Amino acid sequence: KRQDPSNDVQPDGSSAFLSCGFALGFRQARVQELIETHPTPVTLDDMSAMQGDHKSALGARLVPALLLAIDSARQHEAGAINRPDLEAVTSDPAYDRDLVEAAESMLEAWRDEHGYRAAAGIDLDTNEPLPLEDPDARASQATLLFNTFLVRFMALTYADEHGSIGRAGGTGQYTAALLHILESEPASLATYDPATGDRALWDDLDTPEVESRQERMIRALLDAFVWLEGQAGPMEDWRWGAYHLVRFSVPNGIPWDLAIPQGDDDVFPDGFPRHGDMYNVDACNLEVTKGLDADPNFSYSSGPTQRFVIEMDPEGVKARNALPGGAVWD
Repeated sequence: KRQDPSNDVQPDGSSAFLSCGFALGFRQARVQELIETHPTPVTLDDMSAMQGDHKSALGARLVPALLLAIDSARQHEAGAINRPDLEAVTSDPAYDRDLVEAAESMLEAWRDEHGYRAAAGIDLDTNEPLPLEDPDARASQATLLFNTFLVRFMALTYADEHGSIGRAGGTGQYTAALLHILESEPASLATYDPATGDRALWDDLDTPEVESRQERMIRALLDAFVWLEGQAGPMEDWRWGAYHLVRFSVPNGIPWDLAIPQGDDDVFPDGFPRHGDMYNVDACNLEVTKGLDADPNFSYSSGPTQRFVIEMDPEGVKARNALPGGAVWD
């Protein structure tokens, strides 16, 4: 059949079909960027640093649009522009102008000062929050805010459609589709609604109102505030590494006390704090597709099983190897 990738064949007649889903390309693009912008020959230390890179790929793509939405909401509230689609959300009692402006400043600093670095903000020896004087602490605040917003934004965009058809997509599908409808020319898509000048997917099917992309963003931000204030306390206490945790479990049937760290560990009872979020070079995957009735879960779900760099030096091979759990050879 035409347009059917599953029936493609190689020259020898064997099947050429590999898969129907592939990585979105964020990690490959970041590695290429790091190499191409590196000013000197890449050393062993440079390569190790690249493998540990944790710039937030989704933060870099989505925060500019979120900042525009915050600015639109502020201008509408002040009467500088008329945006009926933002009226309900800006008049909601949950819309705290001071908190929104503080979040705006935090995200701008994440962009301008921290390069969207998804920092843990936790001392990795003591498991104590780093003081706000430390740049990693401030970057970690923005990382926690952004990822909480992201979980709510995903749900507010898709939950109504998926509820209607009784089927939900996976994380990669959610992410690719979200970026597609956010960044593509609206009129170029089948979901274009001439009445609103935007995609119909932003509208909540379960309400009589017609929601817009910026309304969905501000609503997701307000939802993020509610969850964070209930779970993480005041903004100065927010640290990404307090929620993005990893415990190295063991295969079924092996005793729990072989896990790292163990459940009764004096310093890390809940797991090790980790930097990074979705699609970093240093993969630190988590679950971003949670329903509106579920709490976000930022636990580290999967990542690299090995980090290895080698230099074929004329004086002898130099190699470094690291395995999850802390085993390092140099």
